[in-house]
Amino acid sequence: MKVLPILQKQPGFVDLIALRASDDQQRVVCLSFWEQRKARSVTTAGHYDSVVQTLKSVLETKPMQETLRVEISTAHHIAASRAA
Repeated sequence: MKVLPILQKQPGFVDLIALRASDDQQRVVCLSFWEQRKARSVTTAGHYDSVVQTLKSVLETKPMQETLRVEISTAHHIAASRAA
């Protein structure tokens, strides 16, 4: 994924999860996690257009952004089970 190195260089970036629909290989949902909302906002303002431009050749529609707060996470369990 060409976008991950861009995000990894940004202050406050924590992780990225990319999900692909099993019944529609063209449908992808990406979740990015940030230390603080402000960090994501600053990065989005500075890099969103370049990320969209990077992905332009594979996008059918303009990406949609939505900001959500993590209420609970068991991501460490997912990582542990994949490593086993």
